[in-house]
Amino acid sequence: MLTPYEQSQSGRIFLPRLLSMEYFDVSFRGRFGFNGSANNSGADGIVFVMGALYDYPPSGGGALDFDGCLGYGIEFDTYDNDDRNDRSPEHIAVIKDESGNHLISETLVVPTLEDDAWHRILIRFRDGRVEAFLDGVSRLTYDIPAFSAYDGFYGFSSATGSAFNEHRIDDIRLELPTRTSMDFGVVSLCDPVRIDTSLLVRNNHPDGTAITITGIELQTSSPDVFSLPQVTVPSVVPHGGRVRIPLLVTPTREGTFTAILQLRADNGERVFDTLRITAERPRLEWEPAGHDFPVVLVGNTATTTLTLRNTARVPGTVTALRWRNGGQGVFNAQAVLPKTLQPGDTLGVTVRFAPTADANYADSLFADTDCDVSSGTRFRGTGINERMVLSVQPLLLISPGETDQLQIRLDSVPTRFAVTHIVGELVIDPAFVEFAGYERNDAVLSPGANLAVAFLDDRVAFEIERDTPFDVPGELFSVGLTAMAPGPECRPVRLTGLRVIGGGGINDSSRGRVCINPSCRHPDGLYAAERPLLRVYPHPVSEGSHVLLRMPAEHAVGLTLVDVLGEERRRIAEAVLPAGDHIFPLPVGGLPAGMYMLRLSWDGGIEHHSVLIPR
Repeated sequence: MLTPYEQSQSGRIFLPRLLSMEYFDVSFRGRFGFNGSANNSGADGIVFVMGALYDYPPSGGGALDFDGCLGYGIEFDTYDNDDRNDRSPEHIAVIKDESGNHLISETLVVPTLEDDAWHRILIRFRDGRVEAFLDGVSRLTYDIPAFSAYDGFYGFSSATGSAFNEHRIDDIRLELPTRTSMDFGVVSLCDPVRIDTSLLVRNNHPDGTAITITGIELQTSSPDVFSLPQVTVPSVVPHGGRVRIPLLVTPTREGTFTAILQLRADNGERVFDTLRITAERPRLEWEPAGHDFPVVLVGNTATTTLTLRNTARVPGTVTALRWRNGGQGVFNAQAVLPKTLQPGDTLGVTVRFAPTADANYADSLFADTDCDVSSGTRFRGTGINERMVLSVQPLLLISPGETDQLQIRLDSVPTRFAVTHIVGELVIDPAFVEFAGYERNDAVLSPGANLAVAFLDDRVAFEIERDTPFDVPGELFSVGLTAMAPGPECRPVRLTGLRVIGGGGINDSSRGRVCINPSCRHPDGLYAAERPLLRVYPHPVSEGSHVLLRMPAEHAVGLTLVDVLGEERRRIAEAVLPAGDHIFPLPVGGLPAGMYMLRLSWDGGIEHHSVLIPR
């Protein structure tokens, strides 16, 4: 009797032994009283409990004495509680943690349970799947979402409230699977695997008697993996005693292997145990699975990095990297080896491609391990020895104060790859000349081409883009250079940083030179007199800019900053200066942005130097 025929009663019965809540059958008889006015229609019902606790505080009536067990229950409820989300006056439901939390509920016709008779009840539970039978008829089937097996306590609970019944149970039978199965886990085949062990089976028969093992049988489709050494039967096992069953496990190939060990006893009982083992080798996977290098110029090198991942559940050691065809002299792979990769670990591999001739190359790279496991990935690349050729006008002869054009030319156009994008820099000595603008040549560039030119302190950076490939040689654009003070010799002009976006290459086939009298003779045969040198740094100017004035000899000078209309805006210096370098601050505070000129008056004439105040 769980509750007497009284109001506000609670009762429970538990097996206080921690058992697995995963697979079981429980059967019992239950009596729920009657439905009448004398007991206010009767209440509440009986719950089969799968609790994490069995000694939780009692409810003192109501809630089926279930709340607090921290587990699941299959309730047979005979009362409609509005505050408990009951679905109908009589129902079977799966509840969790509290009696009002119905995971599923199936309605019964009143008075299916409250007929003052005994009812046969069977509950089958299979890893979250519940099926409840009432008097031999299946009345509820349900899969508990995201169920995870746990260990807990089996029992029954019941309660009454203002409505009440006597609740009784009888003939309880709980059936659980024998828990002597063994999972040997995942083992690696990189080393020979031999597990020489044994299973222990204990006699826990409830009647306290000895049993005799009359037969042992191993059922498996992999007799090479699981085998039983000689076992002597019959074998008598006293109550509380154990029988040791030797077992040999020797996996020699990959896979998951199972076996069923069956023991037969003289009392008709049979015990089934599941044996399982998984054998693997390391599995290496390349990420990405292969790589195609772009077109690479002969003499240049392209580099990429791949990842090698161990996707198995056992470790493996990468011992070597090797090319199927030796890398063909153009592919090279590098990594820190040997390297042991645990499951999920990665190894970074750097691969370089340096073509030596015009050709298409292909090879496969393999990673070898210490247990005959290899993983390969392919590489392809194309070497090309055809280049675009750019040059500058080889010689420019100008006098101080004069301006002339230096040409940047396209001397040859490749035929095996299309070029639409070129970048580069023209490097020159800023103490020798200063830049004076540029002009594009649309005969070669085409009117729709984009030409971007940036004048820096000692270089001109340029970038050219066309919608269609370059197809004819010729001048691309020219840069104006204004000669400053002559130097001791001709100064070189260099093209540098040249590259083609997207493939191919560029040659700087010739380097120009700029000569300023008297470092070389002007074509007209005249020498320029030595003159003062003006420089501004940094430029474009800011509040911190200075003027460098280099005097060839002692002279009286006047240095002013004038605007484009020739009006004086700042007086910088007025003095007799000896030969050598003189540095003056350039006061530009309060002046609007725009172009200005430094004007130097001396007894040899007047010099001008352009100045830009940026926005």
